Amino acid sequence: MITHGWIAAWADQYDDAFDDDRIGAIVGKVDPTYRDIEQVYRWKSARAIGHFQKNAKPLVTRRVRSALAEPDEAVALATLVELHGVKARMASAILAVFRPERYTVMDRRAWESLTRHGLLPDVQSLSWQAAWPTYLAECRRIAGTHRVTLRELDRALWAAQGEVGLPSS
Repeated sequence: MITHGWIAAWADQYDDAFDDDRIGAIVGKVDPTYRDIEQVYRWKSARAIGHFQKNAKPLVTRRVRSALAEPDEAVALATLVELHGVKARMASAILAVFRPERYTVMDRRAWESLTRHGLLPDVQSLSWQAAWPTYLAECRRIAGTHRVTLRELDRALWAAQGEVGLPSS
């Protein structure tokens, strides 16, 4: 069971100094530039940056700003997935960096942690994009219940990588 103590213990295992150095200055930025968006892409998947760079810079900026203003989470994600080299998990990272109070990162490690706790059973066979609304709602529920930020929860889920117990000292 995910508890506040579980979240705190696993979040402490996450080495956030690297993230702070790479994306800390742009977290929550209202009107991100192409350079900011590329920085998020490099943080999440540097090796695939060539695919992303095939997009026209003004198009990337317009799409990201449009997605960030979109009230519907599924539409926001879909808007970003239309970009070359951006799939659902990358799109979630872009949304999470610029709107951390509203979004979280969706990735394999966090997914594994949630499913090992018996959560997300109805979306196991869905694509990442189709599972996004349920994934996001579950993360918001957990974060709200335990009064933690979505980023703190994400760090815990990522660090736990499917472990249900507390980390060993």
